[in-house]
Amino acid sequence: MHAKQRKRTLAALLLLLPLQTQALATTLAPNVVRDQFDWSWQMQPSLEADALLRPERADAAALLASVLAGDAPSTAVATAELERTDGVATAPALSAASCAALRDHCDAEMASQMALDNTDRLPDFQVNVDFDRDLPGILGAADVAALRALPCDAFGADADDFYRVGCFLRRYAADERPFMKWHVDGNAYTANVALSEGHAGGELVAAYGGRCRAVPRRLGAATTHRGGLCHGVAPLTAGLRYSLILFFHSKTSLEARMRRGSS
Repeated sequence: MHAKQRKRTLAALLLLLPLQTQALATTLAPNVVRDQFDWSWQMQPSLEADALLRPERADAAALLASVLAGDAPSTAVATAELERTDGVATAPALSAASCAALRDHCDAEMASQMALDNTDRLPDFQVNVDFDRDLPGILGAADVAALRALPCDAFGADADDFYRVGCFLRRYAADERPFMKWHVDGNAYTANVALSEGHAGGELVAAYGGRCRAVPRRLGAATTHRGGLCHGVAPLTAGLRYSLILFFHSKTSLEARMRRGSS
């Protein structure tokens, strides 16, 4: 990147910082968005970038140490997930018609909802959906019930322990949000439903079973994992990638965090 381009990229980043808690302007220039993600990609440690591109070659332990540097509790949990052979469960969840309905809703609502993502503070290309109030109107009660049961089916979780299910739709594109850095979630379980197919790149990658790997998925498949699993999305190079993300918040986990905070 030339010096002049680097200055433009940095200037664009600084312009976005005050908007962290506000919806982004719908007139945000596409070149500014591309600059943000280009800057973010170049600024991340090469170990983390390489692990997104070629997860099978990554040193998983070194990756966790880099991504979670200074966060001993999250490192311990992610290391435990790395050692699990059953850290990820993928199973059919939604029909092609249900996936299309969610993609349409995502596209229709995107401009009015776009803000900055909590993970990387870049434009999120995300549409929030109320799981209990709004999702049944898009999918129907039977689909919503099946989605609610995903952690129970995958890991034997207690459905009564979930006090809230966070829900949003996300769109990836090479000239919008092309990737998601390695990270862990702060909830008990996460479910990621593939709403599209036919795009190039954009693989879901995760660190479990002793190594980093891409997670193979088909249209409508839900990949469920515990929140402490380190994961990300490889760069998308062509097409559009849509996903439905569900965050299952556990009363037990919340109580444990509160006890740690008061000790």
